[in-house]
Amino acid sequence: MGAFLSAVGTKAGISEYSEVLQSASCKRQRMSSVTNEDDPRLIPNLPDEISIQILARLPRIHYLNVKLVSRSWRNAITSTEIFDWRKDLRKTEEWLYVLTKVEEDKLVWHAFDPLSKKWQRLPLMPNVAKGEEPKKVLSGLADVIKTWLGRRDPLDRLPYCGCAIGAVNGCLYVLGGFSRAAAVKCVWRYDPVLNMWSEVESMSTGRAYCKTSVLNDKLYVVGGVSRGRGGLTPLQSAE
Repeated sequence: MGAFLSAVGTKAGISEYSEVLQSASCKRQRMSSVTNEDDPRLIPNLPDEISIQILARLPRIHYLNVKLVSRSWRNAITSTEIFDWRKDLRKTEEWLYVLTKVEEDKLVWHAFDPLSKKWQRLPLMPNVAKGEEPKKVLSGLADVIKTWLGRRDPLDRLPYCGCAIGAVNGCLYVLGGFSRAAAVKCVWRYDPVLNMWSEVESMSTGRAYCKTSVLNDKLYVVGGVSRGRGGLTPLQSAE
Protein backbone atom coordinates (compact mmCIF):
# COMPACT_ATOMS: atom_id res chain seq x y z
CA MET A 1 0.00 0.00 0.00
CA GLY A 2 2.79 2.38 0.90
CA ALA A 3 4.54 1.75 -2.39
CA PHE A 4 1.26 2.23 -4.25
CA LEU A 5 0.58 5.59 -2.57
CA SER A 6 4.13 6.69 -3.24
CA ALA A 7 3.81 5.81 -6.91
CA VAL A 8 0.49 7.63 -7.17
CA GLY A 9 1.93 10.67 -5.41
CA THR A 10 4.91 10.68 -7.70
CA LYS A 11 2.71 10.53 -10.79
CA ALA A 12 0.57 13.33 -9.43
CA GLY A 13 3.66 15.41 -8.69
CA ILE A 14 5.01 14.85 -12.19
CA SER A 15 1.66 15.83 -13.67
CA GLU A 16 1.50 19.03 -11.62
CA TYR A 17 5.13 19.83 -12.48
CA SER A 18 4.40 19.38 -16.19
CA GLU A 19 1.45 21.74 -15.94
CA VAL A 20 3.65 24.34 -14.22
CA LEU A 21 6.28 24.04 -16.96
CA GLN A 22 3.66 24.39 -19.70
CA SER A 23 2.17 27.42 -17.96
CA ALA A 24 5.60 29.05 -17.60
CA SER A 25 6.39 28.30 -21.24
CA CYS A 26 3.13 29.88 -22.41
CA LYS A 27 3.82 32.90 -20.21
CA ARG A 28 7.30 33.32 -21.69
CA GLN A 29 5.87 33.08 -25.21
CA ARG A 30 3.26 35.72 -24.39
CA MET A 31 5.92 38.00 -22.89
CA SER A 32 8.19 37.42 -25.88
CA SER A 33 5.46 38.26 -28.36
CA VAL A 34 4.58 41.41 -26.42
CA THR A 35 8.23 42.44 -26.22
CA ASN A 36 8.99 41.80 -29.88
CA GLU A 37 5.76 42.97 -31.48
CA ASP A 38 3.92 45.34 -29.18
CA ASP A 39 6.97 46.95 -27.53
CA PRO A 40 10.01 46.89 -29.87
CA ARG A 41 12.05 49.12 -27.58
CA LEU A 42 15.60 48.62 -26.36
CA ILE A 43 14.32 48.11 -22.82
CA PRO A 44 10.59 47.24 -22.45
CA ASN A 45 8.36 50.00 -21.01
CA LEU A 46 11.14 52.59 -21.29
CA PRO A 47 11.60 55.23 -23.99
CA ASP A 48 14.67 54.57 -26.15
CA GLU A 49 16.10 57.94 -25.11
CA ILE A 50 16.28 56.70 -21.50
CA SER A 51 17.62 53.30 -22.58
CA ILE A 52 20.41 54.95 -24.58
CA GLN A 53 21.45 56.95 -21.50
CA ILE A 54 21.49 53.76 -19.43
CA LEU A 55 23.69 51.98 -21.99
CA ALA A 56 25.95 55.03 -22.22
CA ARG A 57 26.72 54.71 -18.51
CA LEU A 58 28.04 51.16 -18.89
CA PRO A 59 31.84 50.74 -18.93
CA ARG A 60 33.03 50.32 -22.53
CA ILE A 61 34.81 47.05 -21.66
CA HIS A 62 31.34 45.40 -21.55
CA TYR A 63 30.19 46.63 -24.95
CA LEU A 64 31.36 43.54 -26.84
CA ASN A 65 29.08 41.37 -24.67
CA VAL A 66 26.23 43.89 -24.77
CA LYS A 67 26.17 43.61 -28.59
CA LEU A 68 25.17 39.96 -28.22
CA VAL A 69 21.90 40.74 -26.40
CA SER A 70 19.92 41.59 -29.53
CA ARG A 71 20.17 43.24 -32.92
CA SER A 72 18.66 46.48 -31.59
CA TRP A 73 21.22 46.60 -28.77
CA ARG A 74 24.04 45.98 -31.24
CA ASN A 75 22.80 48.82 -33.45
CA ALA A 76 22.56 51.11 -30.43
CA ILE A 77 26.06 50.27 -29.19
CA THR A 78 27.59 50.87 -32.64
CA SER A 79 25.82 54.19 -33.16
CA THR A 80 27.44 57.58 -32.71
CA GLU A 81 24.55 58.72 -30.52
CA ILE A 82 25.59 56.60 -27.56
CA PHE A 83 29.16 57.92 -27.73
CA ASP A 84 27.89 61.50 -27.93
CA TRP A 85 25.99 60.80 -24.73
CA ARG A 86 29.13 59.34 -23.15
CA LYS A 87 30.95 62.60 -23.86
CA ASP A 88 28.11 64.67 -22.41
CA LEU A 89 27.97 62.44 -19.33
CA ARG A 90 31.76 62.49 -19.04
CA LYS A 91 31.88 58.71 -19.27
CA THR A 92 34.66 58.60 -21.86
CA GLU A 93 37.55 56.33 -20.89
CA GLU A 94 41.24 56.33 -21.77
CA TRP A 95 42.66 52.96 -22.78
CA LEU A 96 46.21 51.79 -23.32
CA TYR A 97 46.92 50.10 -26.68
CA VAL A 98 49.85 47.73 -27.17
CA LEU A 99 51.01 46.28 -30.49
CA THR A 100 52.61 42.82 -30.54
CA LYS A 101 53.82 40.54 -33.31
CA VAL A 102 52.94 36.86 -32.88
CA GLU A 103 54.08 35.62 -36.29
CA GLU A 104 55.88 37.03 -39.32
CA ASP A 105 52.92 38.91 -40.80
CA LYS A 106 50.44 38.87 -37.90
CA LEU A 107 50.22 42.05 -35.87
CA VAL A 108 48.01 41.77 -32.78
CA TRP A 109 46.73 44.74 -30.82
CA HIS A 110 45.68 44.53 -27.18
CA ALA A 111 43.73 47.19 -25.29
CA PHE A 112 43.96 47.67 -21.52
CA ASP A 113 41.20 49.31 -19.49
CA PRO A 114 42.77 50.88 -16.37
CA LEU A 115 39.40 51.13 -14.58
CA SER A 116 38.40 47.48 -14.82
CA LYS A 117 42.05 46.33 -15.11
CA LYS A 118 41.08 44.05 -17.99
CA TRP A 119 42.76 43.35 -21.32
CA GLN A 120 40.88 43.03 -24.58
CA ARG A 121 42.26 41.64 -27.82
CA LEU A 122 41.43 43.67 -30.92
CA PRO A 123 40.67 42.22 -34.36
CA LEU A 124 43.66 41.48 -36.58
CA MET A 125 44.92 44.27 -38.79
CA PRO A 126 44.61 43.84 -42.56
CA ASN A 127 47.52 42.25 -44.37
CA VAL A 128 50.23 44.90 -44.39
CA ALA A 129 52.17 43.50 -47.33
CA LYS A 130 49.22 42.97 -49.68
CA GLY A 131 50.51 45.68 -52.01
CA GLU A 132 53.80 43.86 -52.45
CA GLU A 133 52.45 40.77 -54.24
CA PRO A 134 53.73 41.62 -57.78
CA LYS A 135 57.23 42.14 -56.41
CA LYS A 136 57.51 38.80 -54.60
CA VAL A 137 59.43 37.01 -57.36
CA LEU A 138 61.90 39.84 -57.95
CA SER A 139 62.37 40.52 -54.26
CA GLY A 140 62.90 36.80 -53.62
CA LEU A 141 65.56 36.65 -56.33
CA ALA A 142 67.24 39.74 -54.91
CA ASP A 143 67.23 38.17 -51.42
CA VAL A 144 68.98 35.06 -52.77
CA ILE A 145 71.67 37.14 -54.49
CA LYS A 146 72.20 39.35 -51.44
CA THR A 147 72.42 36.34 -49.14
CA TRP A 148 74.91 34.62 -51.51
CA LEU A 149 77.06 37.78 -51.57
CA GLY A 150 76.74 38.22 -47.82
CA ARG A 151 75.26 41.71 -48.23
CA ARG A 152 71.72 41.17 -47.11
CA ASP A 153 70.39 44.10 -45.11
CA PRO A 154 68.95 43.26 -41.67
CA LEU A 155 65.80 45.18 -42.68
CA ASP A 156 65.18 42.62 -45.43
CA ARG A 157 64.55 39.99 -42.77
CA LEU A 158 61.86 42.04 -41.04
CA PRO A 159 58.39 41.51 -42.55
CA TYR A 160 56.95 44.69 -41.02
CA CYS A 161 58.38 47.31 -38.66
CA GLY A 162 58.77 51.03 -38.10
CA CYS A 163 55.11 52.08 -38.20
CA ALA A 164 53.85 55.27 -36.55
CA ILE A 165 50.83 55.49 -34.24
CA GLY A 166 48.33 58.30 -33.75
CA ALA A 167 44.90 58.81 -32.18
CA VAL A 168 42.23 61.27 -33.36
CA ASN A 169 38.58 61.54 -32.29
CA GLY A 170 38.70 58.23 -30.44
CA CYS A 171 40.12 56.26 -33.40
CA LEU A 172 43.55 54.61 -33.54
CA TYR A 173 45.71 55.12 -36.66
CA VAL A 174 48.69 53.07 -37.86
CA LEU A 175 50.77 54.78 -40.52
CA GLY A 176 53.50 53.57 -42.88
CA GLY A 177 56.45 51.46 -41.83
CA PHE A 178 58.77 49.05 -43.61
CA SER A 179 57.31 45.99 -45.32
CA ARG A 180 59.93 43.70 -46.89
CA ALA A 181 62.42 46.58 -46.68
CA ALA A 182 60.13 48.92 -48.68
CA ALA A 183 58.57 51.99 -47.05
CA VAL A 184 54.77 51.81 -47.40
CA LYS A 185 52.23 54.62 -47.71
CA CYS A 186 49.29 52.74 -46.20
CA VAL A 187 47.24 54.06 -43.28
CA TRP A 188 44.89 51.90 -41.18
CA ARG A 189 42.26 53.06 -38.72
CA TYR A 190 40.74 51.15 -35.81
CA ASP A 191 37.24 52.29 -34.87
CA PRO A 192 36.34 51.19 -31.31
CA VAL A 193 32.64 51.83 -31.98
CA LEU A 194 32.55 49.23 -34.77
CA ASN A 195 35.47 47.22 -33.32
CA MET A 196 37.06 46.86 -36.76
CA TRP A 197 40.00 48.00 -38.88
CA SER A 198 39.68 49.78 -42.20
CA GLU A 199 42.25 51.12 -44.66
CA VAL A 200 41.90 54.85 -45.24
CA GLU A 201 43.51 57.15 -47.79
CA SER A 202 47.24 56.52 -48.07
CA MET A 203 50.00 59.04 -47.45
CA SER A 204 51.59 60.69 -50.48
CA THR A 205 55.02 59.33 -49.50
CA GLY A 206 56.09 55.99 -48.08
CA ARG A 207 57.50 56.57 -44.59
CA ALA A 208 58.92 54.56 -41.72
CA TYR A 209 59.91 55.64 -38.21
CA CYS A 210 58.08 58.94 -38.64
CA LYS A 211 56.53 61.05 -35.89
CA THR A 212 52.86 61.98 -35.43
CA SER A 213 51.04 64.78 -33.67
CA VAL A 214 47.48 66.08 -33.43
CA LEU A 215 46.49 69.71 -33.99
CA ASN A 216 42.88 70.94 -34.34
CA ASP A 217 41.58 67.38 -34.69
CA LYS A 218 43.95 66.66 -37.58
CA LEU A 219 46.67 64.02 -37.56
CA TYR A 220 50.06 65.21 -38.81
CA VAL A 221 52.90 62.90 -39.82
CA VAL A 222 56.40 64.36 -39.93
CA GLY A 223 59.76 63.17 -41.22
CA GLY A 224 60.81 59.56 -41.06
CA VAL A 225 62.95 57.64 -43.52
CA SER A 226 62.47 56.01 -46.88
CA ARG A 227 64.44 53.28 -48.60
CA GLY A 228 66.53 54.10 -51.68
CA ARG A 229 69.32 52.48 -53.63
CA GLY A 230 71.87 54.00 -51.30
CA GLY A 231 70.11 52.80 -48.15
CA LEU A 232 67.92 54.78 -45.78
CA THR A 233 67.06 58.32 -46.85
CA PRO A 234 65.84 60.86 -44.24
CA LEU A 235 62.63 62.67 -45.18
CA GLN A 236 62.21 66.39 -44.50
CA SER A 237 58.53 66.62 -45.33
CA ALA A 238 55.23 66.46 -43.48
CA GLU A 239 51.59 65.82 -44.37
